[in-house]
Amino acid sequence: MAIVPHGKSKKVIENPIAYVIKDKVFGQLEVKNSANAWWLEKGKVENLINVFKLDGTIEEASSNAGITRWQYDYFLEQHPQFSAIILACREIPGLKARYTVVRALDDPKDAQWYLERKKKKEFSAKQEIDLTSAGRPLHGLSDDELINLAHGSDEGTRKEGTSAA
Repeated sequence: MAIVPHGKSKKVIENPIAYVIKDKVFGQLEVKNSANAWWLEKGKVENLINVFKLDGTIEEASSNAGITRWQYDYFLEQHPQFSAIILACREIPGLKARYTVVRALDDPKDAQWYLERKKKKEFSAKQEIDLTSAGRPLHGLSDDELINLAHGSDEGTRKEGTSAA
């Protein structure tokens, strides 16, 4: 039994949990009973969750549920475990996309695209070059000197302390 402030008098609520939402993504959410709370309408909380499963913003979720940002913030204050639920729900689109990409790997073009991004050193058509690893400032180097540095050759590049002119 929980006592909830209601005006100047106290109202006794028999069950502190209004309902439970069970979901394979996050397990379960116990929604607290509270006098006149917007979240007593289970559909509103489900609408919040559905938008987070689309990786939507708090503003989008609040709008979909028909509540204000202030009401959302108060719900989160009363149900702190909801933050973890949001994070779990927001992972779904990325996982679906990953699943779709991996399923498409039977196509050689898709497989190559995947490898170019996931195994860059081995499969990328482009080379990533860290020009800061040369250990000297790069301003003042000519195009040819930069190209030589990029290809691992120090030939033709200026020596420390000399000008490029």
